[in-house]
Amino acid sequence: MQDWAKTPNLEQLEKLSSSLKTLFWDMDGTLVNTEILHAKSIFAATKKLNPNFNLTLTEVENLIIGSTDNKVYRQFCEKKYLIDIDYETFLSLKDDLFIELFDSIPFETILSPNILKAIEHFKEKKIMLILVTSSERKIVEIILTKVDMKKYFHHIITREDTKNNKPLPEPYLLALKTSGFKSEEALILEDSDIGIQAAIASGIQYLKVDWY
Repeated sequence: MQDWAKTPNLEQLEKLSSSLKTLFWDMDGTLVNTEILHAKSIFAATKKLNPNFNLTLTEVENLIIGSTDNKVYRQFCEKKYLIDIDYETFLSLKDDLFIELFDSIPFETILSPNILKAIEHFKEKKIMLILVTSSERKIVEIILTKVDMKKYFHHIITREDTKNNKPLPEPYLLALKTSGFKSEEALILEDSDIGIQAAIASGIQYLKVDWY
């Protein structure tokens, strides 16, 4: 495993995996710079549902990075940040706030030009790209449509597609099965500790990234 603060090109990745045929991209924090938007929408939703909620935005961001909304909801209920609030109510409010925030920010703050250049480079070199995210498909579609990235991915795996999500390996194992390639022909790009745990458990080589 290596840490990358700059987007790598194919030649650099092939030094890690000489038989590379497919790349599995995490979405939030890896493909697009949206982790803070999820944190802000969860923070605002929880504050609206519980005016006594006293965590800071930074504390929420550190707590939820890489997690599914369902896991965050369960955590917040256990810690009594949410009381007598059902999951659908929480998720609906969080999603509405996320979409509102997302619609208000410029395109260039969401997607780095270097990421787009790298994606185009990999596609040109016939590397299969698969998106593997813990976000729900509704939000994934909104994000990918705004940044016009859906066309680059052979397949998109969201949290609804597997029984278990990251940090368990199921999403990446499904990506591998979908690709039709062997594990040694695949490479995972991830930014969060939870995503890295899933990558390690899958047995697929991975790269921890830090370019956002």
